[in-house]
Amino acid sequence: MDYRILAMLMLGVVLVSGCVQQAEPPPTRTNINEATIACVAECNRALADNRDLTNGPCLSNKIVENWVCDVAHSPRKQVDNDPVNQCSAYGDTASHFIEVDPNCNFIRAS
Repeated sequence: MDYRILAMLMLGVVLVSGCVQQAEPPPTRTNINEATIACVAECNRALADNRDLTNGPCLSNKIVENWVCDVAHSPRKQVDNDPVNQCSAYGDTASHFIEVDPNCNFIRAS
């Protein structure tokens, strides 16, 4: 076998493997629990401050590292899909979210 062909194949493998983006590991149960506790607490503070949560506002763009905290409805309402009410960091600097309802009850984590 020609060593030039072997070298080119090896170089191709190295170049291709360098272009593959590593997927972020899924959230751990500890991350979800920490983010959920922090989000529910933030929601309760907002209620205590008489903040109106009926439109499903973002409560925090960084409730914990890589997590946002958002108010939504279950079942979802059209207002939940309005970008004004969504956490702007989600998909940008945060990969995960916690959703609570306007009464601070946990809806879901992702």
